[in-house]
Amino acid sequence: MPEPAEKPSLHSCLCERYGSSTHKLAREHERSLHKRARCNNHHIFNMRCHDEVLIPSSLKIKPPVKTKEWYKIAERAGRAFLSARIRETYRSRCELSSKVLTLQSQLQSELLAEDYQKVTRLSYAAAENTHDKTKLNQTKKLGKLVDRRDARHELRPQGSVALQTTGGHTEAGTELHTSPKQASSSGHISCSGGGSETAE
Repeated sequence: MPEPAEKPSLHSCLCERYGSSTHKLAREHERSLHKRARCNNHHIFNMRCHDEVLIPSSLKIKPPVKTKEWYKIAERAGRAFLSARIRETYRSRCELSSKVLTLQSQLQSELLAEDYQKVTRLSYAAAENTHDKTKLNQTKKLGKLVDRRDARHELRPQGSVALQTTGGHTEAGTELHTSPKQASSSGHISCSGGGSETAE
C-alpha cells in the first residue's frame, strides 16, 4: 500500500504560489521576530542586573593588580559597560521592532488575506517560544549572579553591612524580586516586546 504523500510545508507553498522573493520576505520576517524576542529578554536581563547592582560575568574585568583601588576601578568599568550594553540592546530592540513592522506591511501587500494571517500567526507563535526559552535562560543567569553575591555577603564578619554604590549613592543590596515592568521603567521608553504582538 503506497504511503500517503507528505503535506507540503507553508514555506514551500508560499514559494510555489508567490515566488522566491515573497518567500524570502516571509523568512526574514520570521527571523526578525526571533531576534527581537532574544534582544528583548537580553535587555530586560541587563536592566535587572543594573537594578540589582550586579555585573554580568561577560562584563567583569579582572584587575591586573589585586588591590582595593584596582578592584574599584574594575568595578566602575564593569558598570559603565553594563550601562552601554543597556543602551545598545534598547536601540537594537527598537530597530528590530521597526523592521518587523516594515516587513509585515510588505507581506500584507503581497499575500492574500488568508495566507497573510496564517504566516504571521505561525511566525508570532514560533517567536513566542523563543521568547519563553530565552527568558528562562536569562532568569537562571540572574539567579546565579544573585546567589554568588549573597554567598559573598554571608562570608563577611558578623555585624558588618555590605554596602554597594549606585549612581554616587551608597545603599544596601536590593532584593531579587524586581519585576520586568519595574526594570524596564528605569529611564527607558519601552519598545515592542518579544513575540507578544498580534498581527493586524
